[in-house]
Amino acid sequence: MPINSQWENNDKTIIHVKFSDDWTWNEFAVVRTTILGMIEGVPHFVDYIADFQDTDDIPNGALAIGRSIHKSCSHNQGIIVIVGVSSTLRILYQSLTLAYPATKSNFVLAATLDEAHNIITDIQQNRNEN
Repeated sequence: MPINSQWENNDKTIIHVKFSDDWTWNEFAVVRTTILGMIEGVPHFVDYIADFQDTDDIPNGALAIGRSIHKSCSHNQGIIVIVGVSSTLRILYQSLTLAYPATKSNFVLAATLDEAHNIITDIQQNRNEN
């Protein structure tokens, strides 16, 4: 399958979702259901990394899907860090956050997996302090 999801750590606080070339929104819908099940199966917040480093293609309809992801978040879903940001994905992100400003609380961009992990570590530390 061109989209794979797995726990990033044994504490089950981060899910890594890796996209490969030629994925579809139907395939993403299946994976999204799996991700929601993973998140709802634990009692704590779960952040996730959407890793687009191995694909340049984003199927049509990304704005509507991004909004639906924002609206369908589980009560314990944390931040979604998008990695491997192509110019197309950056434009889609900017369009999404302009059209639906509340989505900025759900999505963050990162250039690398290391940066994504640093962002998530900071967010999780702040979350634990509050």
